[in-house]
Amino acid sequence: MKKKKQLYISVLLVLFAAAVFELILFSIKPYDLEVSLTDNTYEKTVDIILPFAGNSKEPEKCAYNSLGSEKVRDAYSAIEKTVYYISTTENENNKFNTMPVFASTEQYSEKELHMAATAFFDDNPQVFWCDKSIICSYSESRGTYISAVSLYPAEKINPMIENLINSLLKIVSDSPITLDYYYLEKYVHDSIIDFCRYASPSSAGGLASTAYGCIVEKKANCEGITDGFNLLVKCLGMDTLKIYGNAQGIGLHTWSCVKISNDWYMTDVTWDMRDNPHKYDYFNISTAEISKTHTIEKTYNEVEINNSLLELSDKYYNIFVPECGDLNQSYFAKEGYPVTKKSDVHKNQYLLDYIYRSYKSGINYCALKISTDILSVEEIVDTFFEEDNLNYYNSNIKYRLSDGEYLSITKEDSEILNENAGILVLRF
Repeated sequence: MKKKKQLYISVLLVLFAAAVFELILFSIKPYDLEVSLTDNTYEKTVDIILPFAGNSKEPEKCAYNSLGSEKVRDAYSAIEKTVYYISTTENENNKFNTMPVFASTEQYSEKELHMAATAFFDDNPQVFWCDKSIICSYSESRGTYISAVSLYPAEKINPMIENLINSLLKIVSDSPITLDYYYLEKYVHDSIIDFCRYASPSSAGGLASTAYGCIVEKKANCEGITDGFNLLVKCLGMDTLKIYGNAQGIGLHTWSCVKISNDWYMTDVTWDMRDNPHKYDYFNISTAEISKTHTIEKTYNEVEINNSLLELSDKYYNIFVPECGDLNQSYFAKEGYPVTKKSDVHKNQYLLDYIYRSYKSGINYCALKISTDILSVEEIVDTFFEEDNLNYYNSNIKYRLSDGEYLSITKEDSEILNENAGILVLRF
């Protein structure tokens, strides 16, 4: 009888503990929108209406569309609602929780929360005020509620949104009048290099890792530059993805992937802004080319993250990484010197002028775009680097240069970027 009594008490204690555990999980009340606004616990930010260029289409939500699970898409949609409703009181970390929003009757794994959060913030770089932490509360009776964490209250965010929209509007309004996405993207690439200063991760603070840091404060690290670039090309109607990985000499790194005419291209503005302005080594290049210096992180579908942590960690994976195999929209292909016959490279005055102008621009390289359907790349390379022909270019360019300037083209410093595309890069 005594043993039965002890067992009965143990069962009661277990049930009591379970009830307390559910109460702790829901220590943040899972408000509905109407209730939270009535209670004046949360304040809504002003709506963000992006200034899309007049001739552009609204781009797709590429990360969202790449989520294969409706459950994860529901979490994405919950994040999309919660980030605009900010608590009026600070939390223990001097930040501001956003309003809990219902996501699903099911419980989420950490991997699913990571995917939803990464996809949302990749698709929406205009949401600069959140630190990308996700708070999740679940019980069998109520399902899963999701909220985020804001760095600022709504009253401070609102004028910052206005600053961002005005800055976006100015840049979009000054964009070239063209339907060619290559030149619109190049305009954004060059504009960021002109107005934004790179902030190293060790020196960066505040909003340097956001589109706001890049576009408004004009100081950003690689993530802020990526978000600023992606936001601007979105306003010009281009589809884009954020790529996570590593780069030589930098470590953890992000860059962009853009879509033009159904083909995807890698663009890393951060690496193009090093040393000299307006370099294009990393503008619309292929996966093979960028992989020479960059390592692309795995996708979420390639990793297992199933522990029970409810807060987004510092580790990010890719939602989707397109295979970029085309170079037709690269700087080298679009603006390289067209070669359709041998005489285009054999002691050609126009090619001489092109090489000279490229050197004087400070870019330190130029490209020949060989029509591979007419010529073989090997034949043109042999013709161009023939000793008498190369002496013609080096001698004539040297004659044009000022005292103290030096330029010499050599076969060793040049490279065939892609034989199928017929791109020969001449480096000075």
